[in-house]
Amino acid sequence: MNIEDTDLYCRMNGDSHPPSEDKSIKSLIYKFNHYGYSREDYAKIKHSVYQSDYNNTKAFTVIFMLFMLFFAALSIFHIVPGNYLFKYLSFFSLACILKLGTFIWDHKHGTYSLLATRGVFILLIGFGIAESVYDVNVVATAILPIFIITSTVCANTIFEYISIVTIGLMIFICSSSICKSPGITHGDIINGVTFYLVSIVMHYYYQKARLERFHTFHKLNMIKKELSINAAFDKLSGALNRGAFTDITNKIFEMPHEDIAVCLLDVDDFKHINDNYGHEKGDYAIEALGKAVSSILNCSKSPKDDALNYFLKPENNYFGRLGGDEFFIIIKDDTSEKRITEFAEKLKQEVHHIFIDSDFSLSFSMGIVIAHKDVHDFQTVYALADKALYESKNNGKNCYTILHS
Repeated sequence: MNIEDTDLYCRMNGDSHPPSEDKSIKSLIYKFNHYGYSREDYAKIKHSVYQSDYNNTKAFTVIFMLFMLFFAALSIFHIVPGNYLFKYLSFFSLACILKLGTFIWDHKHGTYSLLATRGVFILLIGFGIAESVYDVNVVATAILPIFIITSTVCANTIFEYISIVTIGLMIFICSSSICKSPGITHGDIINGVTFYLVSIVMHYYYQKARLERFHTFHKLNMIKKELSINAAFDKLSGALNRGAFTDITNKIFEMPHEDIAVCLLDVDDFKHINDNYGHEKGDYAIEALGKAVSSILNCSKSPKDDALNYFLKPENNYFGRLGGDEFFIIIKDDTSEKRITEFAEKLKQEVHHIFIDSDFSLSFSMGIVIAHKDVHDFQTVYALADKALYESKNNGKNCYTILHS
């Protein structure tokens, strides 16, 4: 794990001690096979790598098809020998089949196909071998750049790449020894082995650099996501902060909506808690209250990196901390007075189990407004909820008042 990965891990997990790196033989083999990445790091970028490989496969297939058509035309006009026409048309047909397979896969799954990437490997190396067999009187040249080209196609694993090109080299050498004279075969072996070794080294370092770009992009996305979450959520309570809550709630009220229950909650005697028990106890009260509200509203599974779109949905409730001990709770899934009363009573019971001291438990006052679907001004509802909260405070605290807009 490099310095950047360590820093990111610590920020994302709130831990000053990053996980120890596995240096077992099995782990080292895995890292070599995956271009220097551990199982955990490779899993983070695996989907992006596969999708990129698949896109490369489709591009190589189209280019190969165009080349085969071009050389088939040259063969028809006898610019190259006419007996080459069958070879070019055969490989063009194979490329068409591969392209058809990727087209069908795209429409059915929309994801990466392992078969397609293997198919391009086989197609390119097969063409290089066929080209070698057709030119029996010269040392083969087509297979040599093809080894280099295949090194850039995809990043499955280094062992897989070595296996495929090794089989290709063996078939190439065997076909050369069968069809060519010993002197030409000797040249094919020297050139083939040389380019085979060069392609393996090139493949490893090219794909390693390529995966590094994916990994860097992933880290940047994680940091961006972390910053986005920190900008929208209150770290202490887990609620939306004032800005994010206001933005989302204003959008909800501006759009067509059903009835919405707006609850304005204020912790009773919060100043007393801070003054007599210390600000740490005050922070504990806010944190515990946030957990209680989140649990009852079932907000814990909400995607924090996509809070805006998630909370805009009519079935998803949420809450925000406006500052200090003041919270807003938005209930949209069921705004019947029975359901709102049940919610308030359940929250009261949960909060009474939060003890600031052995003889002092937490309580709150709450003003609740059930805003009807024809209300589109949140500020009006805010003022009404504040009025309802004021009534609860005047009624002795530790209670709630329900009004209708």
